Amino acid sequence: MLQKLVINKIISLLAKNFKLFKVLEYVEKPNELDHKVVELENKILKLEKLQGKIKKIEKRLLLFKK
Repeated sequence: MLQKLVINKIISLLAKNFKLFKVLEYVEKPNELDHKVVELENKILKLEKLQGKIKKIEKRLLLFKK
């Protein structure tokens, strides 16, 4: 019992000393870069949809030119 308390205290002190809690918080919680990635993924999806529409329009234009 006492050994477990001492081990837990040592782990807590080491984690605090090396700022492991901040690292874990940064890794686990969404941060600025996570939001930026989501924004960029959404932009890519929109651009891919537009590209598909442009290709359809180009195909139609080629049919009219014939």
